[in-house]
Amino acid sequence: MRTKIIPEPLPENMFELAAEEAREIRTNGVSGHRVDHVRVPESVDVAAIRAKLELTQVDFAARFGFSLRAVQQWEQGVRKPEGPARVLLAMTAVDPTAVRRLLVKAGLAA
Repeated sequence: MRTKIIPEPLPENMFELAAEEAREIRTNGVSGHRVDHVRVPESVDVAAIRAKLELTQVDFAARFGFSLRAVQQWEQGVRKPEGPARVLLAMTAVDPTAVRRLLVKAGLAA
């Protein structure tokens, strides 16, 4: 004999609850402030950032999640980092320890 499953009624404020959950996900629970705009730098000097950290291209790529080929091409001027990479590189230039800590915390690095 099959048991009939009767779903519980949806709460009247279901859409408000979903919107609140989406806001929480968007801010990652850090603050109630929405990020409306991030200024993406027009260019970044990858070689200078890497030199300041005293890392080889291989170590720099591995530490911050870039491919070695991308780092090489950026430094040679063959390619320009895309917007998200430029943001990550700019943050790395300011506080590489914090960037690395966040990569580890997010489970993206060991």
